[in-house]
Amino acid sequence: MANSARLRYEADPHNRLVSEREEGQAGITGFRQVLDGRFEIGDNNSLVYHIKKSQGIETPQQVKLTGNFSLDKNHGLVFVLDKWNNQCEGNRLIIKGDIIDAKSNEFSFSVVTRDSTEL
Repeated sequence: MANSARLRYEADPHNRLVSEREEGQAGITGFRQVLDGRFEIGDNNSLVYHIKKSQGIETPQQVKLTGNFSLDKNHGLVFVLDKWNNQCEGNRLIIKGDIIDAKSNEFSFSVVTRDSTEL
């Protein structure tokens, strides 16, 4: 029987990535895990989260997510995941930050992320 676990991601109020594993068709959720790290924009419309220190063997050094970017009414950066690998299509990560520059087809966005030692 194949493992049908999917990962659900969200950004917490401190712009840290939180992961939660959903097991099987019943959608039973497992442990929520806060991953200390930082966001970076990758290639081909991806968002990469570099983890400062892995919590264990199942925690990767980085998480690469694919999807589409937009801004919400509060100028939060909204990243909607597409269907790729085991990420949940349609999940939205809202990252709080500030627009620091805007041009016709691009903008610069500043993000502050706190780690667990700064809380």
